[in-house]
Amino acid sequence: MYWSLDPHTAAYGRFQLAFTALDTTVSDSLVALQRPSDPQRAFAETKRRLRLFGYRLTELIAKVEQCGENEVTRAVLDACATARQISKWRNSRVHAKVRFVRDELVLVGDDEMPVQITDRLCDEQASRAIEALVQIKARMPFLVSCLNVHDMIDSEPTLS
Repeated sequence: MYWSLDPHTAAYGRFQLAFTALDTTVSDSLVALQRPSDPQRAFAETKRRLRLFGYRLTELIAKVEQCGENEVTRAVLDACATARQISKWRNSRVHAKVRFVRDELVLVGDDEMPVQITDRLCDEQASRAIEALVQIKARMPFLVSCLNVHDMIDSEPTLS
């Protein structure tokens, strides 16, 4: 038996690259919304403190929600919902069990049913990941400005 790189395996590699780009976008966006004085250090700290993608995504959602309900926040929150779905799809494959069935490797989920990894599925998920990261990145300047305005309003001295 030998390992070969078939189209499905190659497609999963492409998906993993797209997911990594989405993960980086979520982390970058979270750091941008925290507006640190040292973004590189803040990025490393965020990745260390919130090791799992889902935790970083949850924190990003909480920051975005601070800007209130509008078209921009709705688009980012929709992209975050897509990112969460993609993460679940990925996790079911990354954490699958490997079984040998008739001299072939088969990935199975917790229910012992085969988990599909086809080039079509992987490419669809990669496209969804890229679309989600574009939606998030494109709206980050507005969200940073929104939080800056909120900070200015909150820090203004009150007239007595």
